[in-house]
Amino acid sequence: LAISGLHVGVIYLGIYWLIRFFNLGIYSHIIPSFLVWIYAFFVGFIPSVFRASLMLTFYAISKVVSRPVKPLNVFMLSFAVSLLWEPLWIFSVSFWLSFSAVLGLILFPKNLLTSIFGALIFSTPISLYFFGKSALLYAPLNLIVIPLTTLYLYSQILAMFLPYPFANSSELLFSLLYKTVDLASNLKLPPITLNPPLWFVVFYISVILFSLSLWRFKNAEKTG
Repeated sequence: LAISGLHVGVIYLGIYWLIRFFNLGIYSHIIPSFLVWIYAFFVGFIPSVFRASLMLTFYAISKVVSRPVKPLNVFMLSFAVSLLWEPLWIFSVSFWLSFSAVLGLILFPKNLLTSIFGALIFSTPISLYFFGKSALLYAPLNLIVIPLTTLYLYSQILAMFLPYPFANSSELLFSLLYKTVDLASNLKLPPITLNPPLWFVVFYISVILFSLSLWRFKNAEKTG
């Protein structure tokens, strides 16, 4: 498994829920943020981990100062700070795939299915641009793999404190996760093969963003 923003989010939430039992007030947000950055340091501040750590930190700050959280604002601020930290990430494949997928998750937040669909809409053209292909099973497989991975990571954390029964359950979840991915790879479905130029990728994403903005504006007018 690649170290991704999902792992950082799981660590943050796990620590947050543990600390909440001690009723530490604002420190229940500050401490997880601090520990997440320690984790980011040890894994080398790779783009996806840095992005997730930033977003979680901005979320924690908003909770501490009692300000409403606007995910899209947090996303754009994290995007800007990431490039200020390492400008050369603008040429990084993992940087663009990480941010494009999260943008889809934010803009299609209704449920897991629509969120994965949103991530697929934004990340697929970037994947095609860099690699010239994209797996057909990306969306349906993630509907299974993401919940399994989340449960597996939580069971690993709990197993450190309660080896029984969480050590056995984490082993079972890992086996199920491995078999799912192995089964998908053995299907050998041909990927989507396409090499879109950069201008088309930019145009495609711009059209999607413009359409979503127009749709939200019309909905706001109706509700207003």
